[in-house]
Amino acid sequence: MGKGNDYTGPTSTCKAVRIRSVYGEEIAGGFTGLMESADTASTGNLSLLWGLVKVDNILGALSVVYPTEENTAVYGPLALMDYETWNKWVEFVGKKGGYGSDLAEHGTVSNQAELDAIIGKYAYGYNVVAGRVNYRDETKLANGGAAGGYVGSMQTGTITNGQAYQAKTIKGLRCAGGFAGEMINGGAADLGGVNILGLKLDLGRMINVLNVFVPVIKQSSVEGYQSGLMVESTGIDNKDNCGYAGGYVGKLIGGQIWGDNTAHCQVKKLRRVDGRSYVGGFVGSSRPGSVATLNPTAGEGLLSKLLNKLLDTPADLIKVLNATVATIRYADVESWDDWGYIVNGAYTTGKNNTSYAKTAGGFAGMLEDTVLGEKGTPEAGIHVKNIRSVVAGEYAGGCFGIADVSAVADVSGKGETGLLDQVLQLESVNVLDAFRPYVYFGEVSGSADAGLTVSANTAKEYGQNEELTYSGCAGGFGGGLMNGSVKDSHVTVLRHVTAPNSTGGFVGYSGKSGAVQVKKFNVLGDKTSQLLGGSLGVLNVFGSHIERSSVTGIPGGYTVQSQNGQEAIAGGFIGYANLAKISDSTAGDSETESYGIKQVASSQIAGGFAGRTSYKYLADIKLDSTLVDVVLQLLNELIKALYLDKLQNLDVLKIKLGNIEVDALYDGNLLHVNLLGLDISVGLSKKSAENNQQTDLAIITIGDSKIALPCNENGILGDDSKQNINIELIKANRTKIKGCKTYGISDGYDVYGGGSGNISDGTGDKGLSGGFVGYNDEGMLLENDMFRCDAIRGTAGKVGPFSGVSDLSSVYEFNTKKNIEGNANRYRVYRKLENGLSGIGSLIQGTGGNGRLDEAPEFQPAASADAFNIYTILHMNKVEKYENLKNADLKAEDTSVKLEAYVSDAKAVLMNDVPTETSWEGITPPPSQMQDPCDEFLHITINKVWKDFFNLDKLRPNSIHLTLWRKWTDGSGEHQEAVSGYNPFTWTPEDASKNTWQTVWKELPAYKSETIQEEDGTETTNTYYYTYYVTEAEVPGYLTSITYGDEFTITITNSHHRVLPDTGGRGAYINLLLGAVILTVTFWTGRIGRKREEDGAV
Repeated sequence: MGKGNDYTGPTSTCKAVRIRSVYGEEIAGGFTGLMESADTASTGNLSLLWGLVKVDNILGALSVVYPTEENTAVYGPLALMDYETWNKWVEFVGKKGGYGSDLAEHGTVSNQAELDAIIGKYAYGYNVVAGRVNYRDETKLANGGAAGGYVGSMQTGTITNGQAYQAKTIKGLRCAGGFAGEMINGGAADLGGVNILGLKLDLGRMINVLNVFVPVIKQSSVEGYQSGLMVESTGIDNKDNCGYAGGYVGKLIGGQIWGDNTAHCQVKKLRRVDGRSYVGGFVGSSRPGSVATLNPTAGEGLLSKLLNKLLDTPADLIKVLNATVATIRYADVESWDDWGYIVNGAYTTGKNNTSYAKTAGGFAGMLEDTVLGEKGTPEAGIHVKNIRSVVAGEYAGGCFGIADVSAVADVSGKGETGLLDQVLQLESVNVLDAFRPYVYFGEVSGSADAGLTVSANTAKEYGQNEELTYSGCAGGFGGGLMNGSVKDSHVTVLRHVTAPNSTGGFVGYSGKSGAVQVKKFNVLGDKTSQLLGGSLGVLNVFGSHIERSSVTGIPGGYTVQSQNGQEAIAGGFIGYANLAKISDSTAGDSETESYGIKQVASSQIAGGFAGRTSYKYLADIKLDSTLVDVVLQLLNELIKALYLDKLQNLDVLKIKLGNIEVDALYDGNLLHVNLLGLDISVGLSKKSAENNQQTDLAIITIGDSKIALPCNENGILGDDSKQNINIELIKANRTKIKGCKTYGISDGYDVYGGGSGNISDGTGDKGLSGGFVGYNDEGMLLENDMFRCDAIRGTAGKVGPFSGVSDLSSVYEFNTKKNIEGNANRYRVYRKLENGLSGIGSLIQGTGGNGRLDEAPEFQPAASADAFNIYTILHMNKVEKYENLKNADLKAEDTSVKLEAYVSDAKAVLMNDVPTETSWEGITPPPSQMQDPCDEFLHITINKVWKDFFNLDKLRPNSIHLTLWRKWTDGSGEHQEAVSGYNPFTWTPEDASKNTWQTVWKELPAYKSETIQEEDGTETTNTYYYTYYVTEAEVPGYLTSITYGDEFTITITNSHHRVLPDTGGRGAYINLLLGAVILTVTFWTGRIGRKREEDGAV
């Protein structure tokens, strides 16, 4: 082999085999504890190199100390064992362990094939524990408390094809991950005594140097043992330094996790993830490597120092930021069982006091400036498979708890506006885009057993005065999407989403941080730049966008509930769409009715698709705003181009603005550009005798705002002329929902606002309810469709079939409800033929000369006697007022009946008024964990299932009384006895209101031994294996059944059937029948893949 050629010969895997446990006082990993670059100053001769190679060969020097691992693996206790070793293990260890009786009879094998056929039943997992129990904010100790199934703390380096098999429990105080406890970019700015930041490197070399400090993992996975991987981070710290837990990595800062088409980066056989701060099925928290607001004592601040050097060269800054943003692609999380895995942020403090992690998500607890998936590459997306529940405090979601860009303001370490003041200059605006969180091609599917339930449980108020936002948000995909983008992503098998405030089937809250209910400024002002600056001053580059995404439910439909919050808002797709842009997205299933929306309910605002929309007035921006200068310069260039007739024949005009080249698209008489996420167009209206203009006018559209400015061939005229602005449209920014759809279950979805329900109207001024949007606060709604919506109920006068209430606080002649909602939005009224009307030729007839209200070409007659006639109404076309629909008739030929679309001014009915119930969490207990084959003591799992309609009759006790028995057979026959300590045992769970209880009784002997003295003086030891069973004291009002899943799992089911007292007869029968129907609705626990009937009808 020639000098310098790569090795191409055979390779093998470097393995750590039969690992039972790894313990590190500070850092622990299944294969590697700490992975970092070496300090060349302490490596002898290497330190001498610095005097020779400082700049030209810096990468060569760094590569010497840069760690890499390739083709490596760690395995659990019984892995890769040959059959002869196995037989010895069975004889001396296995027969005395948890599976002793089974191994004594079936454990010995005669060849490797026989062993391979049975080893899966007994293969156990390994534990990794970082021992620190208290966090100390000191440089030497700040990195302690990190545990990973493969690597504990990865501060630099590359891992390729690293695998962790049979991981059981990973536990760390500060951070814990199934593969890596943490991945953080290196913090040392000095290598070998030479300050890298002081070197005069060109950009290419600087980015390559950065890569030395960015940890990268490729094509590597972790797989749990057969009872599922468990990850836990137990630390609590008010500075958010502890409690990071993820199925793959607990804490990620600027790292890259990349699978490919041949090998994804996966978490396989995940059982649960528990954390106290940031909890995720794949990653607890992901942030960019450029953030300066990280923990300086933990050495997390190098890249922020480097960025300060580049702020004066924005083009370079963009490249560096792209090199340091956290990215995850080709990544999956999969459950260990059809029961599903859980992401749990709830924990007990004190005496039965429950506290919660701030955020939790099925894939990520928190995403800051992170890219999931890859634009334009569907196969590179991320997948969450078979997830059962996500529980958090402030933000919870099936994919992410919260996605935000909050780090951008502090990126330079120069204070709150250090970076923004510099990048929001003419040459720097594109830098902002590097900070947006993106999710491309994300897929979330609920558990096969019970679907997905998402809950946020605490809420906080942020901001001050009228600039307030509220946490306590949950969504089937994301809890809070602040200033980010989600594209081509989907949620399936959703069961229920609940939170105090913004709650949605897909996203709870989506918009801009801190921009809720902003004060309504004087939009006119006295300077033109107030309009221009205001329209961009809200930083539209950070607006949230959701495109081509969907959510569908379990058989019987999914439910969304928001209650008891200060801003309780619920929507079938999104709760609060605050200045968000949503397009081509769907709530419900167009093909399978059973998977649609069942119910959207809120103590305040509820909508079938969106709970609430919003807008923002133009803000008062200083005249010397650099952002205003950017826009004005751009506009001047566009205006100059419009005066040049030769440009009429061009498709694209390239405008040079400093270091940035902007493409302007020529469309007829308009020039279009996109700046900071805003669509900007300019047209030219030249003065003439016909229009009475004093000057030529540039007709400028920025977002939804259109203004006319005096101009000439050199651009916009001076400040004096700016006073004569002709304002045509004032809005700068608003929610925009276009091309979206809702689909209910076969009996239709219900929308309940103001605490209303099946039998009661809503209350309070905020009890708004609409079939598509509950409260449209001047949002723009275009080309949206509603299918199979049933009852819409709320506070009297605040209910509508499409929009509950539309607020038009801006009093301008152009600002009408028809202009913002009357843009090809459709809803449908469903009526059955049993009304006595023929399907063919039927129509909805208005009163008072209003004529036909529905769209004749879109009428669909019923196909059978029990089917619906479907009448399509074009919103704000012929039905603009409550009275139009309230007094309408159904008519066919000479027959007419009342339509009764409004039962009252608090309730609209578009279908058959079939009641619905909340799809509460399933009641199947989690399967028990396998026994430790090496442990002489057994663990018996006790499950308790209550079938009593959620304790409707209040008969359920707070504790029960059990007795544990064991039996065995020896030479004299069968024996049994009550187990000491469990005779009886009073079981009082932490939360007796739950329909499923579970506890594990440990340290129970697997067998008893008896030594017999033979006649020849020798001794023989006989082993007798125990079998355990349980009995329960009578629970008044309940029937008890006890089943045994295996010899280590016992399930006790208590059933209570309601019967009306003092009536009996038919009354009792009807009540039992109703109970059976409710049981079908609320206690559906069958496998979703096997059960097709709907539980939506009650």
